[in-house]
Amino acid sequence: MTSRAVSFQEIAVALRPFYFAVHPDRFAQNPHIRKQNEKSLQVFNGYLSDLFPVSKTIRPADIRFSISNDEKNGFEDIEITLSGTDPVRIVNYLRSNKRKPLKNDLGALLRSSRSDAIRKSKEAEITRMALKNDIDDIKWRTGLHDVVWQIDWEESHMKRCLGNLNRLLDQATPESRLGVIHALYKNILRFGRGSFVCCDGSIQLGADNVPEQWEQPT
Repeated sequence: MTSRAVSFQEIAVALRPFYFAVHPDRFAQNPHIRKQNEKSLQVFNGYLSDLFPVSKTIRPADIRFSISNDEKNGFEDIEITLSGTDPVRIVNYLRSNKRKPLKNDLGALLRSSRSDAIRKSKEAEITRMALKNDIDDIKWRTGLHDVVWQIDWEESHMKRCLGNLNRLLDQATPESRLGVIHALYKNILRFGRGSFVCCDGSIQLGADNVPEQWEQPT
């Protein structure tokens, strides 16, 4: 980054690797480091803010951060002296070779984040496929027109609801089972809060209810 008129937003973008490495949330298992980094970040951000525009009351400050260091299998302290009114100089200082642990730490973080995102994406796809199979199965079994999830819980909870409905059908008497199938045939089944018959004739079963409550008259 060259010394020219830069905005606060440009400085913030340039400092992303630094913020990633020292962010307090990364040290939740170490309260001392978390608290130290939190206080130092407040001072650091306050100093940067005073440069846009430059405050007449700005004063030099010494701060300390701890970062993860895989090579040392632990943490490493870094001390920073904030001085002057050139934000570009501060950025270049933090991105210099002296701050290699920050660069390595960021690379590890990005690789970890990417792997985690890929894993979660695959898990979500498996969950969606399994859920679609469960929905198709209950449609085939009851003649349902559609199944709708109308609650702000994760759709993974829908799998449990469908499983409960299958068990209800399995354990019901032949007469009760026929009654349930008759009510659901060519109808829309909704899972939401509470169990009742909707104004349009569709049936809602409470995702927050137990199957016994579904059988109670509304």
